[in-house]
Amino acid sequence: MKIVHIGDTHSAKFHSQLIIPECDVIIHSGDIGGRTSALELEEFLRWFSKQPAKVKLFVPGNHDLCLDYDWSQRADNEINALIRQQAYKDTQRLLEEYPEVKCLINKDYVYSGFKFYGSPITPSFHRAYWAFNADRGKEISQHWARIPSDTHILITHGPGYGTLDTIPEKFKTSDTEDIHRGCKDLKKVIKDRLHNLELHCFGHLHNSYGVILEPVSNTRNVLFSNGSVLDEQYNLVVRQPLIINI
Repeated sequence: MKIVHIGDTHSAKFHSQLIIPECDVIIHSGDIGGRTSALELEEFLRWFSKQPAKVKLFVPGNHDLCLDYDWSQRADNEINALIRQQAYKDTQRLLEEYPEVKCLINKDYVYSGFKFYGSPITPSFHRAYWAFNADRGKEISQHWARIPSDTHILITHGPGYGTLDTIPEKFKTSDTEDIHRGCKDLKKVIKDRLHNLELHCFGHLHNSYGVILEPVSNTRNVLFSNGSVLDEQYNLVVRQPLIINI
């Protein structure tokens, strides 16, 4: 099965420049806009639905505000509340208008004998301003507990700890700060429970674009793919969609 993986396109300005090859499955691992509105989502769905893939899957990211029900319920005044709630309603209508595009918000999808599972959740970071955040530890572990143990291909917005998850050294605020920003709770689930996992697709940390085959036990290797097509300064450099065959 030929998979094309992209992520963190952050607007039509960037995803429209990508050349998507024919494939079985195209995966977008989140952050389709800046602070994604229903209008941005509509443009993305129109573009994504036209790509030369038999199956089109995406998970939202922390920038994709309009897709987060919890975000739609948080507002500091009545007018903002109505605007957010209407935006969420509009996104649900749009998803129904593009049934060929599957939005995986904590749900699975089976194709050609492979079980895909997608989750937009990332560890909290300025949580009041972003979507799909959960605090590390107990709260986020409750989300990872929903991942089916027989998942073959996992799609999350963010990485597990220690794999394609670094920030540039210049962004550290102290010499002792950890440059790895992935989720330790997610990595533990991958190692301890997802024994059928073949591929984990994610993005979120733009600095760590690429694919790596990594051992998760003495007997098992998993492909990890960070599909962020923009760099940390939100520039589209020489990155192209990642092509993975499994």
